[in-house]
Amino acid sequence: MFTFNQKRILIIMLITLFGCALAIYTYLFPYVDRVIKVNNQHIFVQERTNTEQWQKGLSDRKSLCNHCGMLFLFPQKQQKGFWMKDMRFDIDILWIHDTEVVHIEKNVSHKTPEKVYKPKETANAVLELPAGKAQELNIQEGAIIE
Repeated sequence: MFTFNQKRILIIMLITLFGCALAIYTYLFPYVDRVIKVNNQHIFVQERTNTEQWQKGLSDRKSLCNHCGMLFLFPQKQQKGFWMKDMRFDIDILWIHDTEVVHIEKNVSHKTPEKVYKPKETANAVLELPAGKAQELNIQEGAIIE
């Protein structure tokens, strides 16, 4: 088996490897609160759960990584409108009722800050993705978010 010194070196190497992996993950995904899954694809999301966070959203952010999104969680179901105030890039907006996508606005332009986008049905969550991502992942109304 291993000698005491070999075990100690192995433990140090594993701790170092874990630390490096954590640092890389933090660097690549600084805004990730959790990972969701839709159509067998993982999306790294930052959650927004209060009024101040809902109002800020993705405003003033320069971009959103290809497999990242922002998930707005609301305490009750409603027809919550979204706008593009202070946005710098286009997005897809998906309204979710529990776990089911009930409405999608694709390729919403950041150049229409005054327009309010509303769902056809009530929802208790909204997922914002990079523009074109809903089409790329073939996300349609009725899709389930895990």
